[in-house]
Amino acid sequence: MKKDSVYGDDFPITFAQYTGQESGNIREEIKNDEPDILLTNYMMLELIMTRQSEKWLRDSMLKNLKYIVYDELHTYRGKQGADVSLLNRRIQALSENDLIFIGTSATMASQGSPEEKKKKVAEVATQIFGKEFPN
Repeated sequence: MKKDSVYGDDFPITFAQYTGQESGNIREEIKNDEPDILLTNYMMLELIMTRQSEKWLRDSMLKNLKYIVYDELHTYRGKQGADVSLLNRRIQALSENDLIFIGTSATMASQGSPEEKKKKVAEVATQIFGKEFPN
């Protein structure tokens, strides 16, 4: 579990990276001290949702998960976008919390007026996250 060196061990938020490549010791550390923030990617998230060996992490996520964040949201198009969209819906359906989805992108809507750009971003977010994003 990572502790922030600037704020010390008393910093109230913990995080861990989980890509499936972590050693057994790190997995045990994550298992025993569930992080507030899990850094992963959509491929690993899919595996967490399906692998029996990650049931402990899936159970933790379903109880504790509050946010899902995707960087470079504009890259999720076509089949990959559909896969991510369905994954988000599966996780939301199983989660005990009403998840907050966040997506970042500097280039998703680069043409049109500010209102047209907001509308385009809201449309894409609604498709990928399965929630209404009013513009």
